[in-house]
Amino acid sequence: MRYRKHKTRCARPGLALIAVLWIAALMMALVSVAAQTSLLDSRVSQLENEKQRGRWACRGGVETAIALLLEDDRSYDALTDLWATNPLELEQLDFGGVTVDIQVVDVASKLNVNTATREQLLALPDMTEDIADSILDWVDSDEDIRPGGAESGYYLNLDIGYWARNGAIRTDRELLRIKGITEGLFYGERELELLSADNEGWMHYLTCYSRELNQDSDGNRKININRADRETLITDLGLSEGQAQWVLDNRPFRQFADMIGQTSTTTATASSAGSSAFGQTGATGSTARSAASQTTGAASRQTQTSSRQATGQQQQEQPAAEPLDMATVLELADKATLTNRRTLPGKVNLNTAGETVLTALFEDNRELAQNVIAAREGLGGVFLSLADLQQVEGMSREVLQQYLDQMTLRSSIYEIHVTAVSQATGLTWQVQAIVDREAAQGQIIYWREGISR
Repeated sequence: MRYRKHKTRCARPGLALIAVLWIAALMMALVSVAAQTSLLDSRVSQLENEKQRGRWACRGGVETAIALLLEDDRSYDALTDLWATNPLELEQLDFGGVTVDIQVVDVASKLNVNTATREQLLALPDMTEDIADSILDWVDSDEDIRPGGAESGYYLNLDIGYWARNGAIRTDRELLRIKGITEGLFYGERELELLSADNEGWMHYLTCYSRELNQDSDGNRKININRADRETLITDLGLSEGQAQWVLDNRPFRQFADMIGQTSTTTATASSAGSSAFGQTGATGSTARSAASQTTGAASRQTQTSSRQATGQQQQEQPAAEPLDMATVLELADKATLTNRRTLPGKVNLNTAGETVLTALFEDNRELAQNVIAAREGLGGVFLSLADLQQVEGMSREVLQQYLDQMTLRSSIYEIHVTAVSQATGLTWQVQAIVDREAAQGQIIYWREGISR
């Protein structure tokens, strides 16, 4: 019995030791889990804090860009302006532990998809006839299907169906809803799509936002040349009396370039009628004077003849119509307009557009696009007036008649891209904003933000 009691006494301390070890292990596990949870919470809190810092840093970057746009000289817009080339205020800005880079893009440097022709769309890299037809079907107002296009019948039969817009595209990313347009084509992601070497992505070439106010370089409303009276044409637009007469005889004009170097058939007819009337008047007047003393009827004829003679003299004194030459029309382009609309949509800024967009504007005439860029660089990187286009090789009257109404040197809408990178975590926050500079304090008309992945 003593031996058994001794064994029982020795077993109890062993069990207690094992229990203590188990409890210690459990406590260590709990402490480890708590530490990991605390570390995770701390990391999540830090990331959320850096995300908010990145968001507000991007907002600061947008406001910086808007301030530069509002201070800019608006007589023309070019890549030489401070909003486009300004490393001190746009690159590697330190916002208290967050590095910010800002890029401002002139929306008018792109082709407006809502006004582009089929030939202009086909001039873009990797564009196909089917996709061009689908784009035109999307923006037109009917349900008529082009040979390679698609209307609502196609889109409603997709897994998640929707109607075709049948109207103007409202955001650039709406293009991704159109048949044939993939993310690879739109964003220029070569891992998703086999792209040609010169295709950076259609988002860099197409837009739906471009428009400009129907104002001159001084901010005054342009003069509607289709409605202005003679005095306004001469005094405010600087036309000669003959040029003003030609405008009055030939308007209304549908395109601005229609005024270049044409002859006035109306004026020719009027002059011919005036000369004929004057000749007849002279002959009749001579007869009336020789028979005035013979009959009262002759006196009456003399009175009528005198009236016709006065009319003929007035027609003869009317200034001869003088057609406008190319230089005059290009000079007028800044001050005159053909419509009373407040804004003019879809024009391409020749000062900011690149070779790809200019080639599309001129319907695949790459040589002319290169000539425009060469002339622009020869003038210090900027056309100050559309009259400078006379220095562009190949810019003929026929070219201007086709494209002048789609050209501009000023812009109202800008696209701002801001990237903020946290120096502590590497988290990257991005913002895209579309800004109307002409609205009060630069109105933001589109905003998109998120973490860059």
